[in-house]
Amino acid sequence: MKAWSLRSKLMLFTILILVLALGGMTRVAINSMSHEADEIHQRVSDASRNNAEQLLLASSEAVAEKVGNYMNQSFLTPLTLKSVMEAAVADPEQRLSRDEVQQLTRQALNANANISSAYIQFEKMLTTVKINV
Repeated sequence: MKAWSLRSKLMLFTILILVLALGGMTRVAINSMSHEADEIHQRVSDASRNNAEQLLLASSEAVAEKVGNYMNQSFLTPLTLKSVMEAAVADPEQRLSRDEVQQLTRQALNANANISSAYIQFEKMLTTVKINV
């Protein structure tokens, strides 16, 4: 190394410093990009998860509303039949015959495809009599 000229030594030293500086900068850049990539990956994952949760929530709310409407619609026909039968029984002059009740029930079933069957039952109202002993 003593035989080398000052110019060669300075050139070698400068090249060595440049190589070390570029190596350090490259390592810092790679670490920084790796960290940034991890952070971006985490943000994208969180955004995707939130988006999927919102989509599932909206879908489940829509399905719940449809099921609720279906249930309400299915209960409407029996409640209507009950009201009609109670009104028919309450007024002795307007009572329906057995055939009329069957026809009314059949028409209610035909009008609502969500209901497969209907039963109308008539019971006598029993009164209790108190006996004093």
